[in-house]
Amino acid sequence: MVGFQLGIVVAAGAGGVLVDTLGVEANDALAAALLLIGAVLFGVANRGHRETR
Repeated sequence: MVGFQLGIVVAAGAGGVLVDTLGVEANDALAAALLLIGAVLFGVANRGHRETR
């Protein structure tokens, strides 16, 4: 549990640095792109699991 909380703190700090260096608009665009990539990876992983049953 401590590792998970540490991961959240590190990610929040990195997000703050990104906002300060890139700006809010660029950070939002990066977040949207990462969200789409994560959704695709989640979908592919889910489909791959069903086929092995």
